[in-house]
Amino acid sequence: MIGASLMDFVLPDDHPKLRALLQLVAQKNCRGEIRLQPRRVSPMSVHLSLNPLLLNSTQAVCLIASDLSEMKRANPPQESWRATVVAIFSARMQHADHGARACSAENRSRPVPLH
Repeated sequence: MIGASLMDFVLPDDHPKLRALLQLVAQKNCRGEIRLQPRRVSPMSVHLSLNPLLLNSTQAVCLIASDLSEMKRANPPQESWRATVVAIFSARMQHADHGARACSAENRSRPVPLH
């Protein structure tokens, strides 16, 4: 891997993401997720952390790639998380609406004191 282009290991669909990260790191630290295609292995998602480095007068990049395969297997996809959050929010809104209606009905039966 030493001396090889990182692009050789990135899935073609993710080349634009990697190019964008490499342009951004010239200005500041950045992070992103891409998919790698190691030789003779199925594609794997990695989280990249990129930091600009200046070595003497040479501009370089420190790159750390963290394998996300295990985390993705252990956690459900984002879409199911969104569906869960929406379901919880909807249930709470229905509960709050029911409580507001009950409170409103209770208040209608009471006289309003005038001061």
